[in-house]
Amino acid sequence: MSAVLFVLAFAGMLAAPQTAMLYFWLFLIGLATAFFCAPLQVFLKKLEQGKTSGLIRASALYSASWSFGMAVGPFIFSLFSLTLGKNAWRTALILNAALMAGAIFLPALAERLAAAAERPRTTPDRRPEDNHADRPDLAPAGWVLTVAAFSAVAVTKTQLPAQGREAGLTEAEIGLVAALIYFAHSFTSLCLIRSRDWMYRRTAVSMFTVCGIAGLVCFLLFLPRGCVLPLAAGAVMIGSYSGLVGFCLVYYSLAHPEKAARHVAVNEIVVGLTNMSS
Repeated sequence: MSAVLFVLAFAGMLAAPQTAMLYFWLFLIGLATAFFCAPLQVFLKKLEQGKTSGLIRASALYSASWSFGMAVGPFIFSLFSLTLGKNAWRTALILNAALMAGAIFLPALAERLAAAAERPRTTPDRRPEDNHADRPDLAPAGWVLTVAAFSAVAVTKTQLPAQGREAGLTEAEIGLVAALIYFAHSFTSLCLIRSRDWMYRRTAVSMFTVCGIAGLVCFLLFLPRGCVLPLAAGAVMIGSYSGLVGFCLVYYSLAHPEKAARHVAVNEIVVGLTNMSS
């Protein structure tokens, strides 16, 4: 369902790119994203169930995978802008539609992977999986962190095109800076794949919050001047902060199975409203 909606939205943008119609196509993309992200969180947890640090791996892989996809988009568009000029947007939409057309067939593969994960394991892990449900339910804290982190991402990402052009940045430079936010997010999430219990300590979250604030300061000072290198550094710092928060958001929501469905739904509501309001 999600992949079909994506294909329809991208095809619609190609056929009817008028500003009034873009609101409808973007609405379809929002629906497609909601249908995709919430089930994927539960699916990854199911896929890792029974493995040592399974929930940790599921949280890290989910946060890393979607953010890597968000990074590849601006990066590829920046390359298209260098070679194709004004036709870059059309080529990017065609590529997106082709990729999502292929993704229509992925659920069948996902079901096979989930079924294989549920089979009895012949070689059990040397140590049992941690009982995350015994730990405090910090999902509300994850939502508060998400509002802060994803607002920072959304504000910088939306300010880049307009202010960046006024400051003399090229479309390729704007695309690369935006991509760095999500590449940093993805890399940070992957680095957390072997986490243990820092998610319940304030020090790590506080340090990354300071990093995110420093990134925003870089954008505040250097975006009006069009300085690419400080903006790139700021993008990496903001992305690192959002990467840690993205991991926490998924982990806190899936740690308590009896609340997971409700928590995951709230996750997507918070992420959607934060990006919309910013």
